[in-house]
This record gives sequence, structure tokens and C-alpha cells, in this order.
Amino acid sequence: MESTNYKEFIGHCNNINNFLIEAYKLAPNTNLGAALNETRKKNKIINHYWNDLSVIRELRNLLIHERTKFDLIAEPSNEIVERAQNIYKKLNNPEIAGQLFNSKVICFDVNDSLSKVLKIIHEDNYTQFPVFDGNHLVGLLTENGISRWFAQMVKEDIVSIVDTKIYEVIQLEESSKNYELIKPSATVYDVDDRFSNGYKKNNRTLTLLISLSNNPTDENQITGIITFADLQLVNKHF
Repeated sequence: MESTNYKEFIGHCNNINNFLIEAYKLAPNTNLGAALNETRKKNKIINHYWNDLSVIRELRNLLIHERTKFDLIAEPSNEIVERAQNIYKKLNNPEIAGQLFNSKVICFDVNDSLSKVLKIIHEDNYTQFPVFDGNHLVGLLTENGISRWFAQMVKEDIVSIVDTKIYEVIQLEESSKNYELIKPSATVYDVDDRFSNGYKKNNRTLTLLISLSNNPTDENQITGIITFADLQLVNKHF
């Protein structure tokens, strides 16, 4: 007699298999192992849970192909059943950046005064600001860049913050590649992958700007900001 855990486990495996077949237009008779191998490089969730999925696939094969005519050769544990169910839920409805990190973003133009930026930092505690030159996004101004500018200006007897333009300050950012654009539809796995790649390249200042466009032309198209400090929140949704 088939147990409840057996039925649920096989059902979740079939759900994962069918999801991948439909989502990636695989042949209708593609088995779970082949579907996973085919989509690992295409789907961040499959890649993230690869070790778990390998165990799930092996257990499924054991249950399907090695069962005796008298009884099951093994009984799926509650934990493995829940893991299979959870992965299917993540595949079917992953958490996305646009929902988790949607927020007001303050942007500036290169010709705005540095004093405007400092006022926002003081009043609203914002620390990162996308900067436009007309209708082109040209960089990300950060507290670090502003600190570098102040350090360079310390030798000057008189420095006018009001007369200083943002384009003078943003040139002192540690890296011109301190940000990347990411779509609102990007999943938390995409976010983690971007930061992991940045970390491997020793880019610890990377910031992700959630953008409605590949080439945003104004602040209304920037809908959120994600930093390394947000990874703890990202990881809660794995």
C-alpha cells in the first residue's frame, strides 16, 4: 500500500518535471533528471537548489524503479517531501526584486549642487543617488564618493558646497562600475547571483538599481535600490 508521503513526494516531483517541460518547451516525455540537467544553467532556482534536487531525483528513481512487488523499498521522510514541495512553490511563484525592494529613489542631475545632496542625506538618511545627465543615467553617487571629495578638498582654504556640482564629486567614486541595472521581475536568486559575481570580482561596492528600462531616462524609471546590506533579507526568501 502506497503511503501518503510517497504519493505527495511523487506528486511534487511530477509537478517540478511538468513545470520545467512547459516553461522551457521540452519534449513532453522528458524525465525529471533530463529536465533538471537541461534547465540548470537557465534557471537560477534550479541551480540554487541543485544539491537538494539531486537527492530528490535519486530518491524518486529509487522509489519508481526499485520498489518490490510487496512494498516500497524506502519511505520519503516528511523533510524531503516538504523540500520538494517548497522547490516547486519557488519555481511556480518566486519572490521578485520589484516586490521586495520597491521604494522611493532620490535621483539628481550632474549639474545639481552638492548642497542638495547633503540636505537629503541629513534629512532623510539616504546614502546612494542615481545621477542623470539630461535623460541619460551616468552613475551612482554615494557617501563614499562624497567623503573622497571632502578629503581631497581639505587642503583648500575655501570650498563652496553650494557652487560645487555633482559631476565634480561623482568623478571621485571608487569605481565607475559601482552599480548594475536589474529588472523588477528579477528573482531573489538573480539578486544573489549578481552580488556573488560582484564579490568574486572583489567589487564590494556593487549596488543594484531596479529599473523599468535597460536605459532609464528619468528617476521615475528607477523603482528601487538593493545593496550588499540587503542580502540578509534576500536570503530569508530562499
